[in-house]
Amino acid sequence: MAQQLIHAYRQAPWRIQIQRIGVFMVILVIAAVMSGLYLFVSAQTAQAAIELRNFKADIANSQHNASDLSTQLANLTSAEALQERAAKLGYVPYRAEEANYMVIPGYYGRRVLVSAPAPGSQPLPQPLVKPAYTQSLWEWMVDSFEIWTESSSAGGT
Repeated sequence: MAQQLIHAYRQAPWRIQIQRIGVFMVILVIAAVMSGLYLFVSAQTAQAAIELRNFKADIANSQHNASDLSTQLANLTSAEALQERAAKLGYVPYRAEEANYMVIPGYYGRRVLVSAPAPGSQPLPQPLVKPAYTQSLWEWMVDSFEIWTESSSAGGT
């Protein structure tokens, strides 16, 4: 009877081979999927690195162009360049003896706007810390102990 049970549940050799081939194929498919996923992530990382390098090159070019433009602006606004352009336009240097001043009735010049009081014109503000909070913990404990001993000695006599 036991022999019949073992024989009934025993697999045929071709079934065992098919199971082994199936397990091997499952492992092979899992390895292929993992390899494909790894290649996909690697390609995305490489593409991001290339884009980052291109962006950094664009930033460097923009900074270079900005510094070139700053240099050109400094050259155009230098004292020598401005004097040369003014001379071409017919301007002459200012001389104090040639100045003409006009008196305009009713105009008394700019008024000085005072937005803050003069130093010392107002009293100093009161301190923000209350005097009760300026005592150290040790001083408070000593004072409390003295008050306690006075009250206990006064009550005991």
